[in-house]
Amino acid sequence: MERLALECWNDGPVKGGYEIDHEALTSKPYVSLRKIKRWTEEIDRKQEREAEREAGREAKRNKGVAVGRSKLDDFLKEVDDLNDGD
Repeated sequence: MERLALECWNDGPVKGGYEIDHEALTSKPYVSLRKIKRWTEEIDRKQEREAEREAGREAKRNKGVAVGRSKLDDFLKEVDDLNDGD
């Protein structure tokens, strides 16, 4: 869309084609046609630290679940091995 907004298009040598007038293009400074949104983000450091602590607690809980799951898998494998021997 930006290319369509440029005013430096000329009819090209091929019918229906275009070519760029490089002199016209370089004589003007570039102006972006994209919409740029800027905002100021305010960070509450107390809330940020609490979120980090909660993430740490959640990681510890998930680690405990993984260890328990590993032990359960080992137990079930032993049971399957015993049943296969019968």
